[in-house]
Amino acid sequence: MGIGGHSAGANLATVTCLRDLKAQEFQFKYQVLDYPPLDLATDPYKKPAPKGSIPPRMAAIFNLCYVDPEKAKDPSVSPVFAAPENLAGMPRALVIVCGGDSLHDEGVRYAELLQAAGTGVKLHDFPGEKHGFTYNRTAGAREAIKLMTEFIRENAHEI
Repeated sequence: MGIGGHSAGANLATVTCLRDLKAQEFQFKYQVLDYPPLDLATDPYKKPAPKGSIPPRMAAIFNLCYVDPEKAKDPSVSPVFAAPENLAGMPRALVIVCGGDSLHDEGVRYAELLQAAGTGVKLHDFPGEKHGFTYNRTAGAREAIKLMTEFIRENAHEI
């Protein structure tokens, strides 16, 4: 089974994979993470804020709606806080980040953590794009969708 999502859906997808590592119920083969929020503990005002990105005030509201701040460092909420040994065995991942997004750095960081844990990772950075860009009809969006499609095709044969 493969799993993936855009933005908050990408967080839910990789958290589901983390939980499955413990439960061993589904054995996910791959995950597609499109501009994922993976660090809900860091104050949005301390994250990068490129022009046109989600405003920190709005990001703070999203975080508060999602989790109690006291639980925000739990890896089942913020996967960037997972211990390396808890990431071993995660399914292959495609991680898409964009330069005009306050979530860029945490996506890159998580991809690096997965790779360090032995997970096959393809990280693609779209420096000129903003959060939500894959819903647009730009050349970057078409390229990202193509990357997702190819990644799914490459990994679906093992399912």
